[in-house]
Amino acid sequence: MNVYKFILEELHKNVKKKNILLSKDDFNIRCEVDFFFNFCVVVLDVDILFVSDIFELWNFLSKFNDSQALGMTENQSDWYLGNLFLDYKPWPALGRGYNSGVILMNLLKLRAINWTELYKAVTKELLNTYNRTNLADQDIFNAVIQRLPALVYRLPCVYNLQLNDNARRELCSYDQADMKIIHWNNYRKPLLENPNESHYRSLYQQFVDLDGNFLRHINKNCKLETAKLSVENISNNYDSFTNLCLPFKTASNLMHRMHLYFGNVVQFDLKLNDVTLLTQLSFDRLVSLNRLLIQWTGPIIAVLYLTDAEAFQLATFMENDILNIRNNVIIHVVYKEGNLYPVNKLRNIALQSSITPFVFMNDIDFVPATGLYEHLLQILPQQRGNET
Repeated sequence: MNVYKFILEELHKNVKKKNILLSKDDFNIRCEVDFFFNFCVVVLDVDILFVSDIFELWNFLSKFNDSQALGMTENQSDWYLGNLFLDYKPWPALGRGYNSGVILMNLLKLRAINWTELYKAVTKELLNTYNRTNLADQDIFNAVIQRLPALVYRLPCVYNLQLNDNARRELCSYDQADMKIIHWNNYRKPLLENPNESHYRSLYQQFVDLDGNFLRHINKNCKLETAKLSVENISNNYDSFTNLCLPFKTASNLMHRMHLYFGNVVQFDLKLNDVTLLTQLSFDRLVSLNRLLIQWTGPIIAVLYLTDAEAFQLATFMENDILNIRNNVIIHVVYKEGNLYPVNKLRNIALQSSITPFVFMNDIDFVPATGLYEHLLQILPQQRGNET
């Protein structure tokens, strides 16, 4: 397959459809151009810690040549070389393979080579030999790259320093000051042993304790001439400053950060007339959620209003509690901003994510009677019959 030629032909077709004129030099498909900016993405694992500006990583997209559509770092263990353990068979890879924890993608190029059909065809073929993947999507990426090496741009190792037990440290020699991205690709995550683990753990803890809302606002220099307010302007705006409704108006326009479906994957086994209990709470009411879980055995959607630090504690709470064994409980997290508790917004989020025909809206301080869920399942069909 002539990847370069095919990409140029497909790109030319797509651009002509949009009535956009490009010169021959523009076919390098650089992501700094506004038109192409929307077609480039950064894909990250959740066990990633940035210790540099993400824009530095993004800039590597502009270094791709005409055929490169993926940017990845080399795998830093010997997994794909086949000599880590006895009796295991790694999927095919180019050399020691590439790690999928950090990926730069030019979607325009991937679509031009029909990426979806390409990876599916390769996967189906190899599953006949390997039965299953060992490293999920990483095996599939490597299998395709092994057949089409021109697709990949090799990122410097400091943009994906892999801290698993089998990583070869000599493959990525660095100073701590040079590090860009830490990847805890290990079951023990930040608790693993590493020569620099205390340094990385302290960085990790700094981010855990950080208020995420701080990153939403760009600090602006305050120029003296713009900071001066005349007495007349202050007088004219006095009503606004003293308006008791102003905090509520401001809160109504807030776009809260959210982490939907926090924690466990849910697998609802829905009944015909099923009922979902909807509730919302703050961190200080978390103990009440336990009582609710005991009393209500049916589906539950709980929306929690938390700080970033409280959300971190919630993750620990879910690992060691009754939540860990329930697969019909959905947890949404809305991150705190401002001094008001947005009760209606939290209720609406719960309501909008419900998939059952009935809901039971319940404040967290009210504990349902034992057997209420089962009782509602019995009477709701009768209620529906009376309505028809």
